[in-house]
Amino acid sequence: MKNHQYHLFPEPNYSLTSKDSTRNILTDGQYTSGHFWSSKSTVGWQQNGLIRLDFDLQGIYLIQNIHFQTARGIKAGVSFPSRADVYISADAKIYKYVGNILESADLPDGPYLVKKFISPSLNETTRYVSIFISPKGNYTFLDEVEIWGKPGGKAESGFNIPVSKLRNFQSAIISNEHELEISSFLQQRLVQQQVSPSASSPALFPLKVEQIARDREQLFAANAQQIAANYPNRLICWSGSPWDIFTPVDNPGLDAFHSPSLSFQVLTNGTSCQSVNIVSTLDKVTKTDFAVIWDESPSVTAPEISVFDCLPVTTKSGILLCDPLLPVAGQLSLKPGVARQIILAAKGNVPPGTYSGSFQLIPDFVAPVITIPFKVHVFGASIHDGNLPYSNAWAYLSWRPVKDMPEKALEDLQKHHVNIGIIHPNQIPWPQKLTQSLSLQDVLKFDKALSLLKNKRHVLLFLHLRDEKNLEKFGDYADKPRWNANLKRWIVSMRDRFVKNGYEPERILFYPVDEPQNSQHVEMILNFAAVLKNIDSKLRTYTTIDRISRLSKSDFYSLAQACDVIQIEENDLLSEDARYVQSLGRELWVYGVSGEKTASPMQGYRLMAWRAFRRGATGIGFWAYADTGREGTAWNDIDGARPDYSVIYEGNNTIISSKRWEAWREGCEDYALLELAERNLSSEIEKAEFYRRLDRVISIPDDYKFFEETRLFLLEKASGVRP
Repeated sequence: MKNHQYHLFPEPNYSLTSKDSTRNILTDGQYTSGHFWSSKSTVGWQQNGLIRLDFDLQGIYLIQNIHFQTARGIKAGVSFPSRADVYISADAKIYKYVGNILESADLPDGPYLVKKFISPSLNETTRYVSIFISPKGNYTFLDEVEIWGKPGGKAESGFNIPVSKLRNFQSAIISNEHELEISSFLQQRLVQQQVSPSASSPALFPLKVEQIARDREQLFAANAQQIAANYPNRLICWSGSPWDIFTPVDNPGLDAFHSPSLSFQVLTNGTSCQSVNIVSTLDKVTKTDFAVIWDESPSVTAPEISVFDCLPVTTKSGILLCDPLLPVAGQLSLKPGVARQIILAAKGNVPPGTYSGSFQLIPDFVAPVITIPFKVHVFGASIHDGNLPYSNAWAYLSWRPVKDMPEKALEDLQKHHVNIGIIHPNQIPWPQKLTQSLSLQDVLKFDKALSLLKNKRHVLLFLHLRDEKNLEKFGDYADKPRWNANLKRWIVSMRDRFVKNGYEPERILFYPVDEPQNSQHVEMILNFAAVLKNIDSKLRTYTTIDRISRLSKSDFYSLAQACDVIQIEENDLLSEDARYVQSLGRELWVYGVSGEKTASPMQGYRLMAWRAFRRGATGIGFWAYADTGREGTAWNDIDGARPDYSVIYEGNNTIISSKRWEAWREGCEDYALLELAERNLSSEIEKAEFYRRLDRVISIPDDYKFFEETRLFLLEKASGVRP
């Protein structure tokens, strides 16, 4: 059946493929012959949630199969859809669920591949067909959907879903499937951690979607049973790296020690985190009080120690891991077999020295009090704004979830050493179309945004000229002389607004295009930079490059020469192209975009600063501080178009931190520490040891013991004396 009518929700939005305004691309029988996601015979979506395709067959048909063609390409971050659920209806009012036609399909990521998927035999009679496509990643592409069948027949029973409930029904299917994946993950992790793996393990039982809650409780009970077999006490405590992936079914195995001791090595004005992991093997919910007790007399000011309960959250990939850090005071509630990771953060807000104390756990059941001794070593070397790296988290204060509490967000960003502010295009006072003048209302809004960012070392003014609506703010780009003249007047106005708000011109970083993809985007940046320098040599141009190899050599070299600050994706940090940027005297920053909840706090966040320092980059960054997508919350990874990149969670009019966010803070402080220690190296032997340690930490990120030893070496060198 060709050329049948259909509707698409949402509208296709990938710029290099067809918008399919006439609604014929998917049923015209023409398959894409060129590159799949740069062809106008393909329909594409970027960063969308569920994609719904509604077909009207213009008559009753006995449907036998549904075929559709899509593509993947791991280098471009393109995956096959994760599922395609089919619904049918005789009247477009009441629907029947048919099933996931990709249920038995092979859907792994891999090299570029165009593939036609063919459903199992359906044998359903209908006129209307709805297909819900679930994207696996940020991109989904289709070029043909074929519904095979023959006219005639009569619709059967089983139509019980009102059209108004169709999306909710589909969301419930996805949610249940996701919860089943999480239970499967917990089961696998529990079995992997068994001291003596056995086929008769209490953790091995079939999981069912209709009894998710009961299965989850059974898994936790199996964890309690496994721990109780190895430890006589009912409250078990162990320690490890605070940055390791931790789940509610983790356990100490046989290698843990019952009463760990903790050591916090901290710079003056710095922070150091350690973890205490606990689990109860009782068969009921219990309470455990806790307290931080200092050995010193009351007259001695002790370092501040904050206690956080690291809560479990689900991820898009079906993993349940601990990430949000909820401040707690005094008491914890423990469920049977549910492991808890408690993060203790010590601050170097006292004079240098060694401070001793203990962290006590006092259960409300018959069990010994657990006393965990600790020492906080505060070193004389101090962090300050001048020795921290440039730190950019694309922290748009106009975005959910912080737009209603920008002052709290700024305080949080300051604590975590983000010293680069950013203005979103929706906060910019654009020139009005006819007069090219600025509206007073827009100027006042802009001034307010600038006042919030006054303590930042630099402010990025993001124009997003890849968006044609923004490009056209200055007129017709084809009429370059007039466009440039309008741009020049506007830049002068912007510079004057910044200066009026107390900014020196060199603190402004004009950000015309993000991640240029082609020569057209490069030309926009070059043109903008030329206009900018003709106005004021102190004004600077900034850009990001997500993949240098995407650009021609000549385009990249031109960008490097025209821009004052270039922030490259970290995969290119070791390239000769990065060295070329530095050879020109330009500032080289790096950034990462793998910051979903599953990203390692150590490798993905903290050690970026170490890698940047080693290669001479002066700035670091990640996407993004508060990106929870167009809808949904940071607490739920499947309520939006894609996983949440945000490193913070929404509280009750407050901001809740995460392990990834705290790892970023300590990484920034490590950068300052590396710089301070390097200055104090007094011999070639010390220099060799310094770089040997630095290179090993970077190459073996999971060796936390060596990492801690290296930090102690650096702290002693930076301070000149032991604490």
